[in-house]
Amino acid sequence: MRLLIICAVNLLLACIVFAQSKTTQTNALQNVLERAVFTDQDKSLNTPEAFHASLNKVRAAGGTVTIIGCQEETLKKKWKPQGQMLGEVLNDIVGADRNYRWETQDSAINLLPTSGEPLLLQTHIGEFNLKTKSSLDALNQLMMRTEVKEATTNLHLSGGLTIIMYSPSPTEFSIRFKGGTLRAALNAIAVSRGTDIWDYKEKHCGERNEVTIRF
Repeated sequence: MRLLIICAVNLLLACIVFAQSKTTQTNALQNVLERAVFTDQDKSLNTPEAFHASLNKVRAAGGTVTIIGCQEETLKKKWKPQGQMLGEVLNDIVGADRNYRWETQDSAINLLPTSGEPLLLQTHIGEFNLKTKSSLDALNQLMMRTEVKEATTNLHLSGGLTIIMYSPSPTEFSIRFKGGTLRAALNAIAVSRGTDIWDYKEKHCGERNEVTIRF
C-alpha cells in the first residue's frame, strides 16, 4: 500500500512538472509571436522567403516546407513590415497565398503547404542526444540515420544540390530529442540552437524527385 502511494505521488509530481514545462514553453512562444517585425528595405519575396525573413528579423526558430513542380515559385509580393507583431505578419503572408498555412510545434514556427505535409517529414525518428556547434552538423547526422535513409529510398527521393554558407556557433549546444517525426527533429535542432531556421524543399519534375533540407 505504501509503495502504491509513493508511485501515485511520483506520478502526480511528474504531471505537475510536465504541465509547468508546457506552460513555460507556451508563454515563451507567445512572447515570440508578439515581437515587432521591422524592415527598412522594400523587398518582393515569395511566400517561403517572406516567412523565413519574418522569423529571421525577430530571431525566432522554425522552418519552411515547399513542394514545387518543374517551375520555381515566381509569385512574389511586397514585404515591408513596419512594426506589426510577428503573428500578424505571418497571418498576412498566408492570407495572401492560400497554398500555405502556419502552425507552431514545440517552440518552433512552421510554414506548411495546405495540400499536406510531405511524407518524408512524417517519418518517425527515434530518440537521440548530441552535442555540436552547428545545426548543419546536426542535420547531417540526422540525415544519416537509418529511418531517414530508408524513407528517402522508399519515397524515391534523391538529394538536390545545395550550396550552403553557414557559420557555426562559437559555443557547443546540446540537442535532446525524445523521438517523433522528422519535422519535430528538425524543430528540435532549430530550437536548441535558439534562432535557426530550416528550409525543406521537394521538387517533382518528370522523373526527377528531389529533396533538399538546409539550415
